[in-house]
Amino acid sequence: MGREAHKELAPPGRSLEQPDSFVPAGVMIAVFPGEHGEAHFLLTRRAEYNGVHSGQISFPGGKTQLNESPRQAAVRETREETALETGGGIITALSPLYIPVSGIKVYPYLAHIENIESLQTNHEVSGVLLPHLRELMDSDISYGLQSPEYPPGNRVPYFWLENAQVWGATAMILNELKCLLKALF
Repeated sequence: MGREAHKELAPPGRSLEQPDSFVPAGVMIAVFPGEHGEAHFLLTRRAEYNGVHSGQISFPGGKTQLNESPRQAAVRETREETALETGGGIITALSPLYIPVSGIKVYPYLAHIENIESLQTNHEVSGVLLPHLRELMDSDISYGLQSPEYPPGNRVPYFWLENAQVWGATAMILNELKCLLKALF
């Protein structure tokens, strides 16, 4: 399911193959109850910096450190970037995904957070989005985002969530989550 879901939201020309060498990273799909018991999830907007993922919408997470698993990196980075604790609330892992532009293989983890009252971002995050899970489930894939990473005229697939275009690896992972939830319900 993961590979097909990733392929559906892959930018034009993006291969899902990965080289033998990559940098492992972990990200957290943090789901939490909102008003009236509706499920929400957390996305972050990366701060501007001199790098390929500058300003992009993403999940909290990052590269592994020495002797750290991707799951441990996802928990640590989520805590560092958002002050949220997710360690015991991890539900499952989703399919890993290689990101060619940065040489990173990202391992996504779905976690339940009791509440986000302690949410506080650090310098790596310029903002947060808290879309309803229903918004993801009801959203269609759109096309048209222009990115400097792709030749002019290519239409990049994305989800429109919380008045933002969510594309690339984040959208690919969200599409897998959406497919998983559709299969369950």
